[in-house]
Order: sequence, then C-alpha cells, then structure tokens
Amino acid sequence: MLIGLDFGGITANHIPIKFEEAQRIFGNERIHTHRDVLRQVLLPQIGEQGYNELIIKMSERLGDFPVYEGAREAMDRLHKDGHRFALVSTQSFVALSVVNDYIKNHRLNFDHVAVVKEDAQKAEACRRFCVDAFLDDNTSVLQFLRPLNIPLVWGNFSGGGAVDVPQDFFMVNSWLEFEEWVRRHSDGLKV
Repeated sequence: MLIGLDFGGITANHIPIKFEEAQRIFGNERIHTHRDVLRQVLLPQIGEQGYNELIIKMSERLGDFPVYEGAREAMDRLHKDGHRFALVSTQSFVALSVVNDYIKNHRLNFDHVAVVKEDAQKAEACRRFCVDAFLDDNTSVLQFLRPLNIPLVWGNFSGGGAVDVPQDFFMVNSWLEFEEWVRRHSDGLKV
C-alpha cells in the first residue's frame, strides 16, 4: 500500500516551534500552552494575516522540527512489510529542496515527495502517485481528498481533540495507532 502523509503535524512535530514563534510574535499573555497554537484556536484570534506571519517564521525553522515520536520506527516497520510512503505537503514558503533535506537529515524513507502551494493541490499529487490512503492532521485538507475515494485518516497527534471530524474519516492519536490501522486495513488495499 502506498500511504500518503502530510508533513507538519504528522511526519514532523511543528508544535514546539510554532509555540516558540507564536509567543515571540504575539506575546506570552496570549499564548500559554501548546493547545493555544492549534490552527482552530489561534486563527480566530490573530486573523489570516497574523497566521501567515507565523507560518513564514515557522518555515524559516523547518529544519528544527523534530520528527514525530514513533514516526520513523513505525514507517520502517511498515516499509519492511512492503508498504511505501509519499510525502505530500502544503508549503507556501518552503521549497521542495528544503523538505528533501529534512527527509535526508532525519533518515525518513519516502518513495515520493511533493510540495504544493495550496491544500487543494494535494489531491492531484496523490492521484499522480496513486496513493492508497492518506494521513493528515487537518480535516479540511482531507475534505479535498474525498474525490480520490481512498481511506482518509485524521491524525490527532497534537492532542487538539476531534473538531468536526466527518464520520467517514478514520481517526488515530499516535503513530502506533496509525501503524495498527494500516495493518488492519491493508488487506483490502494494494500492498
């Protein structure tokens, strides 16, 4: 099975850097916990322009994002079982070469990598790679992938809680849960 993965929030843990940058830009009085920097919490408070300013600062520190706990190990085990991975990431301010450097420096095993400028473009990249399932931390992105008619998995790795998660999306809370989901669902999909 070729598994499509998002970058920030799934493969890389962007929350610690997002927290640092948000505190620096917007102040400690507004940003108290990691939950305060989740998109659904922060965007209504600071608006689109403020959020884009934060994303630009985060993009400059992409290389500092730690790999999500358990990601490399789960990917390695699944790869040994014959599964493959495609990274499909929306990066408005980051070049493909920067993402490829991250992958190389963190020894992550991806068969395909695509960086798109807008979330809606993820569907075309997934179609081009023939992705069999997709894991993302943003339900609005998963909505764009519905026409692909593949299993869509919402990763609640940041612990933000299920906000408007459609019934037909699967939900996992960690890489270990996702690995178990893949093992349960790969029988009916291509391996």
